Amino acid sequence: MILFSVSSSNFIDTMFVYLLIASGIMLIVLTALMVFFVAAVHYKKRIIPKGVDESITLEVLWMVFPLILFSCLFYFGFR
Repeated sequence: MILFSVSSSNFIDTMFVYLLIASGIMLIVLTALMVFFVAAVHYKKRIIPKGVDESITLEVLWMVFPLILFSCLFYFGFR
């Protein structure tokens, strides 16, 4: 019994390549940002840190971006 047709296997291959490329890009971007901020903190003069204010914009983006990403993946995977 064949579970997937040729068109669905091509679609699955396309989704796999998309996820692979998106994961690779995110890995490179996050690693570069991590190295940059570690170097920036290491070579900066030692100062006493101040209190951190909340950033509603950052909190919303932190929640909405993954929601949109996973919603698209769910939509295309379920289709």
